[in-house]
Amino acid sequence: MVRIGCHLSIAGGFKMAARRAVELGCETLQMFSRSPRGSKAKPLDDQDVREFRETLAAAGIHPAVIHAPYYINLAADDPVAIDYAREIIADDLKRARVLGASYVVSHMGHSDRDDAQVIVAGMLDSIFSACPGSDVLLLLENTAGQGKEIGQGFGYIAGVIELSSHPERIGFCFDTSHAFGAGYDVATAHGLDQTFKEIAATVGLSRLKVIHTNDSKDPLGSHRDRHEHIGKGLIGRQGFRSLLARPEVSGLPAILETPLSSYEANKMNLDELFALRCARE
Repeated sequence: MVRIGCHLSIAGGFKMAARRAVELGCETLQMFSRSPRGSKAKPLDDQDVREFRETLAAAGIHPAVIHAPYYINLAADDPVAIDYAREIIADDLKRARVLGASYVVSHMGHSDRDDAQVIVAGMLDSIFSACPGSDVLLLLENTAGQGKEIGQGFGYIAGVIELSSHPERIGFCFDTSHAFGAGYDVATAHGLDQTFKEIAATVGLSRLKVIHTNDSKDPLGSHRDRHEHIGKGLIGRQGFRSLLARPEVSGLPAILETPLSSYEANKMNLDELFALRCARE
């Protein structure tokens, strides 16, 4: 069965994120490794890292996932933006390894260039060259296709992986709200069948490592990215019940990124997912 958790704040240190995960009853967690607003990352503190890792290990919480900042654009063609994206992602991969996190999730960014896939693949290769030998996978996340966002189709992501010289270091993060916005009907069992058939035929199920379980405020194919609380959006409880029952997601982390990241909101959404997981068993 899936391992359920949510994105948590690192305010007060990574150890506090781990303690919040334990308090909420998480089985997995996701976090930023730095401020998502763009300030320089604080150096990792040895004691903080030790407490973080020990707290998660004692509670059996795994895997830990790092989400790269949203402002990163892996398809940038401006030299300053390219250098910035390369530096941030490479540093997040290094920080993830120290923290014991298994994955770094990143959006690919935005572009209207026909060769954007080539640009992203080249960026990834330069990032991997900057941190050789790491066993942390970089997961590319699908998008809703809002504006000039790239990566709304699974085939597009597969194309980037194929163009990279290091495909073994790249995986896939599947976001339900983004998929729904891009036109994948994850609200129905038939739609989920078709969605997973396409994932299998393009990216490959072996690369699927993380699921972002987010309901959607906006309708199917809207190309808008607005998350909603579980069961209160247009994917709905039945959509998530069907998703959690699928064999393709067994053992994977299912991470909530729903609105209002307060203790109460996180607990409400976690309880909903836990109940839906039990309902399908």
